[in-house]
Amino acid sequence: VRSSGGEIQIHHHLVAANQADNRSGTLFQDPVLADLHNNVVIDNSFNGVVIVGGMQARVRFNTLAGNGVGQGGEAIALDNVATAEVRANALRNNHIGLRVSGGTQVTLVRNSLWANQGDYAGIEAGPSDLRGDPRHANGPLGSFYLSNVAAGQPSNSPLIDASGITVHQAGLQETTTRTDGAADQGMADIGSHYVSVNGTGRVWLPIVRSP
Repeated sequence: VRSSGGEIQIHHHLVAANQADNRSGTLFQDPVLADLHNNVVIDNSFNGVVIVGGMQARVRFNTLAGNGVGQGGEAIALDNVATAEVRANALRNNHIGLRVSGGTQVTLVRNSLWANQGDYAGIEAGPSDLRGDPRHANGPLGSFYLSNVAAGQPSNSPLIDASGITVHQAGLQETTTRTDGAADQGMADIGSHYVSVNGTGRVWLPIVRSP
């Protein structure tokens, strides 16, 4: 995905295994607003999410894994963005979790970072960010459910109820992080969610992949 200017919303997508010329899963240049919400961004050859310039960026409730490995890239790269909020994302097994440059003003809230070769570059860890195994679990639609005793796993993920805001505030009603499809309720879990309809989790938007 590559875009310049305007207001850009990328919600509920799987962005995977891109090897385009810019080698990024998503590249946004000078947006008025770049809003990435509830996406899975995995195994892109260099960067997962790149935002260059622009007025505002919101990167919330995404799972980013395996980006830039062996290529020196990042899961999230923010360069010269006026203001950015990075909240409740799960970043694991990337080369760098988050890189900030060019005077970008970033607010970090309740992100989970685990097993990246480096968690941060150009910025200090957020005071509420989490370090430790997120205990992801394989489920019917992917590998980024959260381990949950109530769904039959042996232990609970530390990302459960850990985002600091409610499911309603997060805009994640009728979504799930549980392998049994039960909807997230109360405080929202960190990371991407699958849709839960009648107790069954579903993904409802397509893969975004370069040729």
